[in-house]
Amino acid sequence: MTNSSYTRFRNTNKDLLDCEESMEEMEMEENAHELTREERQAAIDMIATCAEILETIGVEVGSDQHEIELKARAFFSKGK
Repeated sequence: MTNSSYTRFRNTNKDLLDCEESMEEMEMEENAHELTREERQAAIDMIATCAEILETIGVEVGSDQHEIELKARAFFSKGK
């Protein structure tokens, strides 16, 4: 299902905030291992996309895509 252009950013922002909250809980509880392999990969891809969005608007992320992916994989591998 796609978002209509007039709600795309609003809906995505709401979902992104939910993901951020979930990641904060994972960090405190070290339960990232509860994600399925597919969900873990989607989270890694989402983080890489967020970095690309920041680069698009001129924010220097300071890491290349490979480094971002490695850090995301490490985050989601905690507690395995």
